[in-house]
Amino acid sequence: MMGAYPSSTAENPLEGVAPATEDALDVSITFCHNCDGGMQELGAASEAVKAVVPNAKIANERTDDYPIEVEIKIKINGQWMPVWKGSQKKLFRKYYTDRCATQKIIVETLQKLLA
Repeated sequence: MMGAYPSSTAENPLEGVAPATEDALDVSITFCHNCDGGMQELGAASEAVKAVVPNAKIANERTDDYPIEVEIKIKINGQWMPVWKGSQKKLFRKYYTDRCATQKIIVETLQKLLA
């Protein structure tokens, strides 16, 4: 796992997540590379996706648009379905509580879409 989860702050939202499928589904993650490159936010989004779809084929697209946002979509039965879209700040490592809450939302949404 890419990021460290301090046990004294909050629980790891990805711990104990059971994969919903072993299929190699296509996933698109669009993120902003302004400022520092956006790689930690891409990593946080990818971790959440891989918890539910461990064999996901993740394609990422870097933009430099404002406001800085992340958008995650998954292809199910030939159709792109939205998973999560929001402020990239919600995945910043320094905002640990927001990051955990956002990863939990991504996991729950994927589980619903794949049920």
